[in-house]
Amino acid sequence: MGPPVNLHKLLGDRFKVTRDEDMTDDTTRGDPWSFVIRGKRVCLYPHSSTLIAVEVDGSKGRVYRELARLGFTLYQDGDGEWTFHGTPAMFTDELLGMMRLPKRPPPLTAEQRQARIDRVAAYRFVAGHNGNKPSADRPPENVFFEGVNGPSETRDDSRVT
Repeated sequence: MGPPVNLHKLLGDRFKVTRDEDMTDDTTRGDPWSFVIRGKRVCLYPHSSTLIAVEVDGSKGRVYRELARLGFTLYQDGDGEWTFHGTPAMFTDELLGMMRLPKRPPPLTAEQRQARIDRVAAYRFVAGHNGNKPSADRPPENVFFEGVNGPSETRDDSRVT
């Protein structure tokens, strides 16, 4: 068996392609077998070098009837889910729209990207900083002072054993 149908190359420009949760180790990063497209009640994943599996969950609704009408092969018939097989050519725009697949977000322009960077710049990680922003009238909270109200008071360690 050859390499599987690559969902990222086939539909990645229009839909959000993610990795299967069951394949979370780093050895599967970029592996076409781990690519899935999850919709509201539909999941697409590669089944072989020529077939894509479509798993339909829930009731036998529009998607089930449309897959059967278009000639997809019913591979697994369960009580609450069904798996169909089809070739990449069978996935028309109308069928993909009916499946309610998550769209890929449009690419950001340079101005949008810079606006997002500027918006979160105040929250950027700074090495050695504990998250409390010191100001002129309030010192940082993690600094130990000799006394509670300033350097004039001294700490009494006589009760500590």
